[in-house]
Amino acid sequence: MKKYIVAFSIVILGGLSLSAQPSEGNPGGAPAPIPGLVWLAAAGAAVGYKAIQNQKSKEE
Repeated sequence: MKKYIVAFSIVILGGLSLSAQPSEGNPGGAPAPIPGLVWLAAAGAAVGYKAIQNQKSKEE
């Protein structure tokens, strides 16, 4: 359980610190949608966690 929380925290905090650098020709361009990918990964982790919990409860 603790491994999942640590991994989830690393993904979230790592994703928040990432930012795209603008290209040389377009210094005021919009950043890449990295935070959206982090939310998608977090949702996938939550679904996976729920599936694991359901599987464990069926085994008991």
